[in-house]
Amino acid sequence: MSFGGSCHSMDWLTSRGRAFLYAFLSTSFRDHFTLEKMQRIMNAEDLAILTSHLARLDLPEAPRVSTALAAVTAAWQKADAYQELELQKAYARLFLLPGGVHPYESIYLGNQNLLMDKPWEKVRQFYRNLGLEKDTAELHPEDHIAVELGFMSSLAYMTAAAGKGSRQDLLAIQCEFLIAHLNRWAYQLACDIRGKCCGEDFYWLVSELLDGLLTLDNQAFGEEKPQESNQKKTGREKFGQEKVKQEVVPKGRSRGRRRGSSQPLPGRLSAKDDHHAPAAGTAERT
Repeated sequence: MSFGGSCHSMDWLTSRGRAFLYAFLSTSFRDHFTLEKMQRIMNAEDLAILTSHLARLDLPEAPRVSTALAAVTAAWQKADAYQELELQKAYARLFLLPGGVHPYESIYLGNQNLLMDKPWEKVRQFYRNLGLEKDTAELHPEDHIAVELGFMSSLAYMTAAAGKGSRQDLLAIQCEFLIAHLNRWAYQLACDIRGKCCGEDFYWLVSELLDGLLTLDNQAFGEEKPQESNQKKTGREKFGQEKVKQEVVPKGRSRGRRRGSSQPLPGRLSAKDDHHAPAAGTAERT
């Protein structure tokens, strides 16, 4: 598989700015908002470079991503100690308390409303086929949105640093993961988050940025954004106020190598906030 039909597409897919956006979103969904964390990962230099890159990028979704990024940046920059506490409460309402959304692929694509259901097994096997295991420091399961976005961020950073000969293999892995996993549920997750927030809320803006980034990647890879009618109805319609059940899945999966993939990427899926290193829930080389 070759990615290079458009110089703008390849410019985006191999940029550090793309990796930075995946890392920021991974961190935003991993745990509650803090000003210290935002100041550390959203530095002015990286934002200026990314904003300039998006402005000259000739892909249809680029203006929307640029607008969403500017709105997210403005939202956290004006936050004070009181608003920081309010954003921490908003995170709890959205992702921790009954009646919120449950950002796990198993909940969105599984059939039994279980955590660590068959979709989780498939995600975990995808990582294992690349030689990756979840670090014990990462509290979320492998199919949590923060871990999946962190995985993409890590590979995107590797792509930006790789030579031309290695980039195609890394991009093929990212395209496969986008199609097989994120495309199938993350758009609906973003929609569910927006359904529980008003348009000025920080997490409404973050979910808009997630939607835009996935669409921009689909355009760069030459894939079509999934139609809403083809996405499984989940979120509020599926579990409402229900408690999410957890299933214990036996350990013991073969490691192996994915057919058609590059060499395995030995490492661990770990939790980090520093976007200059592999991001939250991402692959860490050992």
